[in-house]
Amino acid sequence: GGGDSGGALGGGVDVGQAQAGWRRREAFPWRRGLWIVKPARGSVGHGIAIANASELLAAMRGEAVALSYGGSFPPGRAVVSPYLSEPLLHDGRKWDLRTYVLCTSALPMRLYLFTEGVVRYAAAAYGSSGRAAYLTNTHVGKETLHRGIAPITGTFAALGDHFSARAQRGGGEG
Repeated sequence: GGGDSGGALGGGVDVGQAQAGWRRREAFPWRRGLWIVKPARGSVGHGIAIANASELLAAMRGEAVALSYGGSFPPGRAVVSPYLSEPLLHDGRKWDLRTYVLCTSALPMRLYLFTEGVVRYAAAAYGSSGRAAYLTNTHVGKETLHRGIAPITGTFAALGDHFSARAQRGGGEG
């Protein structure tokens, strides 16, 4: 899960089914940059991979690929999302928001968005090596830091306070 998704390719496309479509797009605009590849039915950070465009395309053609950032492509269905190359950082780390919605009815649709959720932070500074700098997955962070979740989670209020203070100072990274 997490903010590493956004713009999922079909919400879980079978890699084999997508191959033909990718081959037809000679000038496909997303061939640059990094991609997050997650198993369609994954959890606790298992099977999450970061791939560059050439690695992603090679895997979609059925070739064996060694990934630059470690890990391997998940077998079967996967969610593939473009990775933001310049994310908004908090104290030099990537972050995302885990929000919660309660659905009490499908017809008519009735949803309730909870006003509080969890801010999840990457365990390592953005730009450092390894997937802990690029993924905000809580399980990955705990394994990296060998401690509880306190250093890698926060509240919406604290994040808002941080960026409000940053705006008052005139911006700047962080």
